[in-house]
Amino acid sequence: ATCCRRATGHTHREMPQEQVSPVKAPVRKKKAGEEKWLDVESKRQATQLTTSLTEYAYFLANDPSVAQQRIAQNIHRSVPAHVARTETAKSLATEAKGVNEDLILTIRDLENVCDNPVFKSVHSKLVCATEFVKHLITEHD
Repeated sequence: ATCCRRATGHTHREMPQEQVSPVKAPVRKKKAGEEKWLDVESKRQATQLTTSLTEYAYFLANDPSVAQQRIAQNIHRSVPAHVARTETAKSLATEAKGVNEDLILTIRDLENVCDNPVFKSVHSKLVCATEFVKHLITEHD
């Protein structure tokens, strides 16, 4: 059977007959003095049209190039957003790595300051000065 591309001579697999079921035109009961709703030629044309549309729909549903086009459209829609999210995630990961390294260096610096004898001397002098101020306050009261 030829499909929608009859002019090019393109053919595709024969459709199973049970899938090609022409739509029957609705027929009303004829009232007195009323002509038929659809004449024989109109019914034939409607049946031919629905058969052609059914063949075309079957062709579109089973044509690999149409499926490939749908996949390509899906890729073109979804990939840019995914790439943008990936770039954002990479940027945030790099920023978090930098902050983590800064914190590690700060902790090491604080540990080194606490182990420094100058800091211990300053700390002991501050403790002595604080105690002296407390002593002066208690004497004054």
